[in-house]
Amino acid sequence: MRIRVKIKHLVFAAASIVILLACYFTVIDPALNRYAAKQTIERGGVPAKEALLARFANAKDGQEQWELTRTYILGDGSDSIVHGFDVRIGPGTSQSGGSADRKQPRLTWEEKLPYLQSYAENGPSGGDLYSAVKQLVLYYNSTGQPELALRVLKSGRARTTNPWESVRYGIDQAKQLVSMNRYEEASEMLEEILSSSEKTRDYTVLQQVTALQAAMLLREGNLEEAIAKVKADEEDYKRELEKLDPAAADAKNSQVDHQMESLQGLTDQLESMRNEQGSQLRLSSVSGTVKRSDGKPMGQIGVYLRQEAAVFHSVIEEEPYQVLTDAEGRFAFSDVIPGYYQLFIGLDYEQIDGWAWPTRANEWIEVKSGESLSRSVTLEPLITIVGPVNNEPTTGNAIHFEWEPVDGAAYYELSGYVHIGGSSSGTLIRGRIKDHQADVPLTELEASGGGIQYKSVDGTVGGKQIPDPISLLGYAYPAGKFSWSVEAYRADGTMISRSNGYRLNTDTVGELPFFRLSGRPLTEADRLLLADKFDEALTAYKKAADANAEDTHSLRMIMRVYDAKSSMDRQSTDEAAMMPYLKRLYALVPSGQYLFRLFEYEAGARDWAEAEKYYASYVAHNPEKDHSYADAIYAGGLLEQGKYAEARELLLASVQVDGSHRFVGDLLAAELLLTDGFESAIELATRYPEHEFGQTMTNWLALVRAMKQEAEGKPDYQSHLRQAIEWHYSGNGAILKSWQDESKEKAMNDFLRRLEEVD
Repeated sequence: MRIRVKIKHLVFAAASIVILLACYFTVIDPALNRYAAKQTIERGGVPAKEALLARFANAKDGQEQWELTRTYILGDGSDSIVHGFDVRIGPGTSQSGGSADRKQPRLTWEEKLPYLQSYAENGPSGGDLYSAVKQLVLYYNSTGQPELALRVLKSGRARTTNPWESVRYGIDQAKQLVSMNRYEEASEMLEEILSSSEKTRDYTVLQQVTALQAAMLLREGNLEEAIAKVKADEEDYKRELEKLDPAAADAKNSQVDHQMESLQGLTDQLESMRNEQGSQLRLSSVSGTVKRSDGKPMGQIGVYLRQEAAVFHSVIEEEPYQVLTDAEGRFAFSDVIPGYYQLFIGLDYEQIDGWAWPTRANEWIEVKSGESLSRSVTLEPLITIVGPVNNEPTTGNAIHFEWEPVDGAAYYELSGYVHIGGSSSGTLIRGRIKDHQADVPLTELEASGGGIQYKSVDGTVGGKQIPDPISLLGYAYPAGKFSWSVEAYRADGTMISRSNGYRLNTDTVGELPFFRLSGRPLTEADRLLLADKFDEALTAYKKAADANAEDTHSLRMIMRVYDAKSSMDRQSTDEAAMMPYLKRLYALVPSGQYLFRLFEYEAGARDWAEAEKYYASYVAHNPEKDHSYADAIYAGGLLEQGKYAEARELLLASVQVDGSHRFVGDLLAAELLLTDGFESAIELATRYPEHEFGQTMTNWLALVRAMKQEAEGKPDYQSHLRQAIEWHYSGNGAILKSWQDESKEKAMNDFLRRLEEVD
């Protein structure tokens, strides 16, 4: 059958095709392009950023551009100098704030700047506008344009209709004015904020206002006024809080309580400064650069100068010293209160990928009064590992570890990790390795042990926790997942680089540092342990050890199970029952770890002859290793024996090596026992302040100074102090407590109480 088409139908069809093509090119094709670009962005990779920038460039109108800005620029956390980075790195710690598998591209400041400016000028008001303004303020300040930062803050505040947002803008505007030394304008702004906050009494706002007012007083040299201001406001807020809600005043976890603690911390810091330098205030400055070892400056990096009391938690926005580096990687903090600080940096994954900042936990910056201090950060390339890698199984009685040599390295330290589920625990396998390789016997690897990890008995998050048997077996668990890392050090003990770090693309990921151990079967005792039958497993291990005098595995596991049981019972390990097995194990595997455990036990049992024997063996076993902790423990024994001069010498050597200065209290006690007056103890307390990580630190300098003041006009004061210290170390705690209960010497009692906490 022939199909006949009339001419008019052909004309209509042709016209329809033209219309459809026009519609395709004007409506459908751009929509498909936007959809394809969106899919490319979500898939990530190098094309993702190009696709995103193309979407911005081809936005059909301002509304679409603002939506893109909200989705891809304002939602990335960059309005916060704290939360705008994937990683924050400091001495001995790394805090992750992003996702390692983040696919959404993050634009550079130069790429997003025009869209931020457009949104700040014409975008809708609200929280997103505030985010755009905050990002611009960070950028303008980091590029030396504080007037532009102030202008955009004023513009944002003028556009908002929300009273709370107006307060937020006002606080930021006051901070900006303070940084520009425009104190009169800042004071007027703060007074305006206080009057607008009277109805709500928002204590977060009030705390920030007080902190800014104190900062201005300090910058003008008015230390006493700053202290009086903070104290008065603190008491005022407490009274107001009790009126509004008395129960909230004691709510230790409430937001209000957090603000009160912030004010108390500020008061303590100001009073400490007054004790250090009197009322004559001289603030300081800290500056430097962040760069890579190949010379590349790290621009727009977050830098945080963190106060001593703050380094034990994550970086928060309330901390006062935070800046972005400029294009040359430079940063500077002015008007820094004298004290001890640590430097942290914030980076995106792309910036840290393949690089490391080699720092250790006790690297402190002492900022002295009126000082201009320079401290810089240099990122080093991660160490390349050779083997074992990629979960390859290892056989034989030893494992060969190897890595690429590092220029300037005097020695290396090798660490291992036991992985269980999503967690891991690590320990040092061997230190002071001179070569870029090491053959480690399995007995040495197993002796390095690992930390005890815990699991829930019923599998729930809040359920009862018991030691995970896999973590107790450690490297002796044949189905275990293990990894390793290496660090390189100069002869002076400063770290050069490490192998552990962020490796996020094919160019930097390299070989994976995982390995498996094969060959050793599980014993009957191991199976009992894996079934959580700790008592039965301990009996079985003892039986096996008694049957085979060279069964190092069973001897080691006896120690591990005793430690696990003590952690469950919240009691000290039954050292007396464990010691015979530990001594047998040390005879077979002369590990430094076992030696230290023997020394610690004998010192605790006050068998000084045996303790001295094991201490001497431990030092001889580790001639180049840092044994400052063992030195301090042994010195404590010398103090108990009345050998004060020997103890002082050993404690002084210990605190000079141990940056935490955790035993400085014992050193000061020895000094006070051996010398007249307080001057030499004050000098030592000044030189070696306590910095113990994660603990409530003791201000020993303040304690000794308080005793010096308390001793004035009391000729018998120091002889009473010496007697009390001797009672403390000789085990006469009951006599000491009775004396303290009757004593009216507050400063002396404070010192003695803190001495009891030294460990």
